Amino acid sequence: MNRHYVAYHRRLDHGPLIDEDPFRVWTRKKVTHLPDAWVWMIEGIVGPPRQYVLGSVFRVERIQEATAPSFHQAWGMGRAFLPPVPLDPFPWFSLLLKATSRFSLGLALIKDPIVIAGLTTLGNPD
Repeated sequence: MNRHYVAYHRRLDHGPLIDEDPFRVWTRKKVTHLPDAWVWMIEGIVGPPRQYVLGSVFRVERIQEATAPSFHQAWGMGRAFLPPVPLDPFPWFSLLLKATSRFSLGLALIKDPIVIAGLTTLGNPD
């Protein structure tokens, strides 16, 4: 069974996701469990109102655990969305916002099959 995670990229702080590496996630959380999982990169664009877009999706192929208190990394191959796909119009997106406390939880496992189905319909990762 595929595992799906969501990561948040704040455009105001880091610029557009596409200007960075859209197939890499940096996190303070351990990443040893991520190989072969899908990571959905959501961008927040400052409004008003704040807009959320799907910037990329990738399957984790490699990880690097930090040796000091720092960020861990996971990266792989995937698909970048140009232009990014607006997520606010989709009814299932509110479920993702609630489950992730508006992305304040950092890298998070997506458990809701409705959200996973919505994302995979947009991104078709397999």
